[in-house]
Amino acid sequence: MSIRTGADLDAATVLSANQPIQGMAFSPDGELLAVFGAWQCTFWAPEGANRWGRQFGATVNARSLAWAPDGDSVALGGDDCFVRHAIGSEPQDRFAVPRLGQAQAIAFAPDGRTIALGGRAGEEAEARTQPGAVIGWDVARGRPVGPAGSHARPVQAVGFTPDGRYLVSAGLDRAVKFWDRDTMALRCTLEWHLASVLCLAFSPDGETLATGSADGSVKLWPWRILVGGAPTA
Repeated sequence: MSIRTGADLDAATVLSANQPIQGMAFSPDGELLAVFGAWQCTFWAPEGANRWGRQFGATVNARSLAWAPDGDSVALGGDDCFVRHAIGSEPQDRFAVPRLGQAQAIAFAPDGRTIALGGRAGEEAEARTQPGAVIGWDVARGRPVGPAGSHARPVQAVGFTPDGRYLVSAGLDRAVKFWDRDTMALRCTLEWHLASVLCLAFSPDGETLATGSADGSVKLWPWRILVGGAPTA
């Protein structure tokens, strides 16, 4: 294994956002890199001479970021709200989500019509148990889809199945839950992790869900079989 140091900086591009960086994500086409901190988001074009370092104030204490599938906008999740910012323009839409005290995770559906938000429940944000909540958000109508889903502890990761049919959430309560995207009815709960579930990802062919836990374990789920055989709650 080789270790590279400051002497190799000529081979790297160094960008500065002038703030602590909490997260980042490339646009779907790879042309822009969105970097966000607590109250600011910066868009960079890493390749070529056009390194667009445009910044905007997020008006939200950002904790999560997701690109829309078409690459035309980003959504930033914060405390009891999220903002949706169109690339290349100043105006941004800010949506209050009172049922969600803190948007720790955010994701777009494959078709861009729904946003998943997960984190700590807003109604009992000060409760010692700190329950979790997951919300489906209708982008066109600017409002939640059905009632908020619940976890016993805060949600740490959200996503959508590759076919866009289900919203998936995972959290500190060790549970992985599948929700009907259009109604937020609970379809299936997987509870075979022994510690908090902190992240999730789908395989490129869409057939396998991987979930990562605080105890260092990764579980691979044949999710279509598991969800298809579970009763609707």
